[in-house]
Amino acid sequence: MTRESMTVHRLLQRARILDLFTESELEGLAQLGEERSFDTGQLLFREGEPAEQLYILLHGQVKLSCIERGQELDLQRHHPGDHFAPVALVDGHTCYTRAVGLSFGKVFVLSNPGCA
Repeated sequence: MTRESMTVHRLLQRARILDLFTESELEGLAQLGEERSFDTGQLLFREGEPAEQLYILLHGQVKLSCIERGQELDLQRHHPGDHFAPVALVDGHTCYTRAVGLSFGKVFVLSNPGCA
């Protein structure tokens, strides 16, 4: 295991969606996804895009929102250990929200192999 995947593996241990994973399963998962950085105000995805990835927040904060009647509606704020865009686990769906970084941060991104 590389130093980078050991760090991701340790951070994934905080993700509530992975609470039931064993240590070896977390190690394997760390190899399947990728770590991505984002800046304050950076768009991670937007409404209408294909939902092909599940995000686990490692550092920073992310806001989910949508546009309704020309107004942005804040739906949720995510903190380290939270996951978002779970619709990506189902083939053929599109994003129904947008995700924007509220600070510098990092996410672990797991792509749906059926969408690739």
